Amino acid sequence: MGASIVAALAALSGVGITTLTQGLRDRSGLRRAARERDRRLVADLLAAVRAHRAQQYLKIADRREGVADSREARAERYAARSAMFDALDDVVLLIADAEVVAAAQVAVDAAVAIGDLPNTVPDYEIELAAAGGRAREAHTHLRQTAASNI
Repeated sequence: MGASIVAALAALSGVGITTLTQGLRDRSGLRRAARERDRRLVADLLAAVRAHRAQQYLKIADRREGVADSREARAERYAARSAMFDALDDVVLLIADAEVVAAAQVAVDAAVAIGDLPNTVPDYEIELAAAGGRAREAHTHLRQTAASNI
């Protein structure tokens, strides 16, 4: 009977170790999947920020060339802006890393500042170049922060 008890305990401990190992593997897989999801969310936001900036620069170029703003051009700009904010919402709601979230907000704010700069300010071209520089720096900072933290 003692041998039966030892055999049963050995079998149970084998099952327990297998269960524990499987649980650790499952948690590791979940963490890996979460990191991949977070990286994709940041990549989507970076692409949306680039698209928004492109639309703003097209608006600025059109102004310089005297091209009247059209309803279609505005719709494209608003769609790019909405896509950027949708991507930011995903980052804010789904990524737990506060540094990544803060860098994402700065990148979006810097992109918005390009289009919000009134073309009537003194030294507009200098201010525009500075805003563009800040936007590119914020973009790079978000990419680097995500690469380091996710």
